[in-house]
Amino acid sequence: MPEDIQLTARAIAYWYMDDGSKKSNAKAYYLCTDSFKREELDILKGVIKKNWGIEVNYHRTEKDNLRLYIPTK
Repeated sequence: MPEDIQLTARAIAYWYMDDGSKKSNAKAYYLCTDSFKREELDILKGVIKKNWGIEVNYHRTEKDNLRLYIPTK
């Protein structure tokens, strides 16, 4: 993944609609990133923070993969 990746709001919306979910028992959303490396997720996390001021965290899945976890705040 290029470190200078450009993500638009529309790209994030399509990504969420295609491969995202809302956590039913919490106020949070996920972007499924199970096949991404930690370094790539760090890049995505930084871009989302820089572009929209949104703090993104990681959530470990049952298969020990990482997903981007977006609190609703």
